[in-house]
Amino acid sequence: MCATLDLELNHSYLWAVKNLENLLNNHPDLKDFPMKFDPAFPDLYPAKIRDADWPNELAPAAEEFLSTVQKYVNGEGMYETG
Repeated sequence: MCATLDLELNHSYLWAVKNLENLLNNHPDLKDFPMKFDPAFPDLYPAKIRDADWPNELAPAAEEFLSTVQKYVNGEGMYETG
């Protein structure tokens, strides 16, 4: 199977990962977030992801992170700033 490199998608992925890391590491209201954000891949270049097994390797960690976010938001409440 041959995968092609999608630079725009990879750029969006890097942007999202960087912003999540910055928010969780630097925003004072998120200092008590109970989980470390650890992306599965440093970027989406096909050589790194083509052999990944989503259901068994990646999905459990992604689902755990999203569940933690949901519990955190529901427990802390959402509010407007500014």
